[in-house]
Amino acid sequence: MGWWRRGRWPGNGPWAHLPPWERPGWIYGPGYCWRAYGVPGWYYWRSVLGSAAPQDEARVLEEYKRFLEEELRRMNEEYRRFIEEEIARVEARLKELKQAQSST
Repeated sequence: MGWWRRGRWPGNGPWAHLPPWERPGWIYGPGYCWRAYGVPGWYYWRSVLGSAAPQDEARVLEEYKRFLEEELRRMNEEYRRFIEEEIARVEARLKELKQAQSST
């Protein structure tokens, strides 16, 4: 049952259609909903690191940049592997269809 057409679960936000335990804030921590919804990342970093010394902030941001670059590299490799597997599946299916067509 809905609550006046607002959805099955309480709340009015962009993830009101999800139960609370499946929402980004529940899974990834408080504030993630806003970052995922379009608030720029620099706002989050300035709020977290606003009281840090500039050299500490620079060190943390450099580590974060390296982490993001590594994640991007890993994602590209996984995506490439996925595409290659998908192409292999399509080629195998095409081969099956051609064999079935030639035998009939």
